[in-house]
Amino acid sequence: YTINKHGEYSLSLYDIEKKQSTELLQHLTGKFSCLTAPRSFSLSDDLVFSVKYEAPDELGQILLVNATRNTASILNQSGLAIPPLIREHFVRPIHFSFQARAPYPGNGLLYVSGEKGQDLASLSTLNLPTITYVHGGPTSMSGFSMNPFIQYFASRGFLVYCPNPRGSTGYGRDYRESLNGHWGSHDIDDIHDGLEYLIYLGIVDPNRSVVMGGSSGGFATLHLISKYAASFTAAISMCPVIDLVSISKQTHLFEKYYIHSLISSQDQSTKINSLRAASPLAGASEITCPLLLIHGDKDRVCPVDATRKFADIVKQNCPVSLEILKDGQHGFYFNPKHLRQAISKMDNFLQ
Repeated sequence: YTINKHGEYSLSLYDIEKKQSTELLQHLTGKFSCLTAPRSFSLSDDLVFSVKYEAPDELGQILLVNATRNTASILNQSGLAIPPLIREHFVRPIHFSFQARAPYPGNGLLYVSGEKGQDLASLSTLNLPTITYVHGGPTSMSGFSMNPFIQYFASRGFLVYCPNPRGSTGYGRDYRESLNGHWGSHDIDDIHDGLEYLIYLGIVDPNRSVVMGGSSGGFATLHLISKYAASFTAAISMCPVIDLVSISKQTHLFEKYYIHSLISSQDQSTKINSLRAASPLAGASEITCPLLLIHGDKDRVCPVDATRKFADIVKQNCPVSLEILKDGQHGFYFNPKHLRQAISKMDNFLQ
């Protein structure tokens, strides 16, 4: 089984007869997922299983773990090899907590190139250009796993702040479920509180502050530049959740009723109004900072038509750039071609 604490995973084996756990592969500090059931290897009676492993500086691998010997070998790995010269520039995150307005401490990760410092004290007073990168879900998290956007911008001198607001996993069930009924509100406030804390410490330059995210993170991005417009100089929203009313009707079956647990009203007579009020579409006319929207035209989770409609409204008040990726799916950044297109567009937008 795995334990996720603040985004850093550990892997353990529980012996039912002895009622004790043994931690495995302590030298690996990334994300473990997709475990198979342990079974004895017939030639040696060793207990083996497979698990997926990734880290901020390591692409996904399938490991064959020998629990008896506490060793692992690679069964399969991503076909995208990372050249050593590029790997040198990859960074691992710093976890930090802060006092938010919530009944829980706020949480987040910071990615910054090594020469700038590796703790809050060494980063204070640097006033770094910053990208706030909001994870999807929203009941997911920014953890110790590979993200090409984060690594790309960190390697180019940005501080990347990855908030884990209420609703995120890795901080206990109460923390995750505290977002129920408050999506688009509690999480938005937590993200902003974290940014304000970093500005207070002198780590973030408030005049060079960009926010970005995809899917639910794109939803949060749009809410942030609507509610806290003065805090951001630009925004990038990828395949965003924009219209909760249409998504609740059109999205795939697996998440069809997911939204309703995250929005307050369960009463049929007021549900539509609650979904409409919680949608970024409701605050589109209040956005004033430059915005880049990136969306795949084959997105079945968040249909692209809502993004086109949103862009038409926002461009009446501020510069908007809309990039439609041909044949792009919801997770278009898993396609190398689309990833390159998106990063190129972001580079041009931020210059």
